[in-house]
Amino acid sequence: SLALCQEQTSQNSWADFFGRARQFVDELGINSVEILRIEISNLATLEREIGITSSMELVEQVRRLIAQALPPHFPVYHLPSGETIILADAMMGSYCQNKIEAISSRVGIEGQHLALNFGKANARQFKKGQASIGELISSAKSSNMPNVRLSNTQPAARVANYGR
Repeated sequence: SLALCQEQTSQNSWADFFGRARQFVDELGINSVEILRIEISNLATLEREIGITSSMELVEQVRRLIAQALPPHFPVYHLPSGETIILADAMMGSYCQNKIEAISSRVGIEGQHLALNFGKANARQFKKGQASIGELISSAKSSNMPNVRLSNTQPAARVANYGR
């Protein structure tokens, strides 16, 4: 289990994540998958309050704890923007969100904690319950997150369209 968690946290390519996401969706079915998209809303404040080094240590610590808390077969990807995308079984999405919120509220440096915004999406939000993995990921954002669309035709050929 620890090896799987380490594999999950060391995963750094979009192609690897997208491949694991497709396999996950194939096993469960698109209607049984929920996307959690997590944004750190107070990173700039933390950098000012405790410094960038301590802020990055806190982010890395919380990410490691999240990876350990999630089932190892849930695909996880950290976007360059700092957001985290998690594919979860739809029955476990809220449970995972609660675990992640508990981790972020209990782990801190110098009394400072990460403030997280959560976005969620599932295929039931779309017409006839059909959506692609890319559509789900793009639509899983909180009201505070920028709108980013990722095409899902080929992992290497993704396109980001801001403001649409």
